Amino acid sequence: MSSNLPKRKKLFHTPPSWVGESEVFFITINCLKRETDQLTIPKVGIIILQAAEFHNRNHNWFCR
Repeated sequence: MSSNLPKRKKLFHTPPSWVGESEVFFITINCLKRETDQLTIPKVGIIILQAAEFHNRNHNWFCR
């Protein structure tokens, strides 16, 4: 693994208030370019959802 990778911040162990009590996990997607609506573009959103469906189908993720 490269030592040039940025160090990740430690995340809180409690989910944010907007995550429902019955939810087990949530994900955060970090984009290289900040403060733009990259993930809300329909074409990109479809690809993200397709990836989630793929991983759920292959039992890598367990989406509800």
